Amino acid sequence: MPINDEIDQEIYDVGAPLIDSRLMQKAKEQTHHGKTTVYDHTIAVTREAVRICDHYRGQKELNRENVIIGALCHDMAMVGRSEKYRNNFITCIRHPKDSVIIAKEFFVDMDPAVKKIIRRHMWPLSLVPPTSVEEWIVLRADKIVSVKDVM
Repeated sequence: MPINDEIDQEIYDVGAPLIDSRLMQKAKEQTHHGKTTVYDHTIAVTREAVRICDHYRGQKELNRENVIIGALCHDMAMVGRSEKYRNNFITCIRHPKDSVIIAKEFFVDMDPAVKKIIRRHMWPLSLVPPTSVEEWIVLRADKIVSVKDVM
């Protein structure tokens, strides 16, 4: 990941175990939303989530590390999706749960709150709505970037 600014440096400092992984290299080759890759989408969502955190700086107490890890891991199960999931509906339902499992491989001591961030990023399909500000931030960042991805 080329580090362009303070946001990228912060993302790298927190997420290096995943960013430098073989899985993330595969994410660079996995098409996502039709015209981007899982890697590009993931980095864009993480940057957007950090920008949203910056917007709330001084107004809300936020766990930026949880936001960064949650955003970096939210779609990791999308890598190899055609081998794992039968159709798009199953993909939408299953990938958040499977992404939590993957996240635990890279961030062994991660805060349990990160699991909720990852699992709830697909709400309302995930059925349980976000309850923390960090969960809402990653969900919002994912939706913002996803709309840009498909347009």
